[in-house]
Amino acid sequence: MLKKLLIATVLLSSGTVYADSYELLQQQLRSRDAAILDMQNRIDSNEQVIRDLQGQVDDLKYQLNQFEMQFNSLQKQVSELAGRSAITADAVQGPATGVQTFEKPAPAVSSKAPAPAAQEKQSAAPSSSQDEQKAYDLAFARVSSNDFPGAKVAFGNFIEQYPNSKLLPNCFYWLGQMAYKQQHYDEAKQNFLKVTQYSDSQKRADSIYKLGQISQATKDTAKARKFYQLVMKSYPNTTEAVMAQRALESIK
Repeated sequence: MLKKLLIATVLLSSGTVYADSYELLQQQLRSRDAAILDMQNRIDSNEQVIRDLQGQVDDLKYQLNQFEMQFNSLQKQVSELAGRSAITADAVQGPATGVQTFEKPAPAVSSKAPAPAAQEKQSAAPSSSQDEQKAYDLAFARVSSNDFPGAKVAFGNFIEQYPNSKLLPNCFYWLGQMAYKQQHYDEAKQNFLKVTQYSDSQKRADSIYKLGQISQATKDTAKARKFYQLVMKSYPNTTEAVMAQRALESIK
């Protein structure tokens, strides 16, 4: 009888210890899963920051190229004006033969007359380009300062005023980014789709990736897979392709 009682006591104690160990293990697993989820959220947040910074770097590169083009254009104008001045001076001085002449140097007058009109026509394009770049820079500055309502209005005005600008895909991209951050997915989708129509845009790869993110957020996993696969196929060996691969694996 005593032996049976001892066995029962041991079994009861073992069961209690096992239950406590199991509960402790469950708590550890829950803590680990929470830590992994928190780490993944931080990674996703950091990747978003990196993409935003990359977008700003691309814009700055474009602006630098525009400034270089304007500088080269101004240099060319200065060289042409200097050449015209030299020709005009030679015509006024006339031939150095020592023979007096009473004829007026008509060629000097005709070569000098059209110079102002030509100069005005050449300077018009750089001025227009500078106004366009300035308008874009002001809109982009509002994005950098998180003034999304002001940036949205500024980019809208830019698109209306410069419908043929090379900066249009950038405008649509930032409009999409702002809408995406505010979880206005329909608006973001429309703007990112517009960016994809510009095959040479540096923003196209990330725009397709964002379309995948929007599809995934709205539970349309079939479309999300297609967008991610398109990024990987069209832009291999890029940051966007790596992120698309990771996102694709997360929805399998």
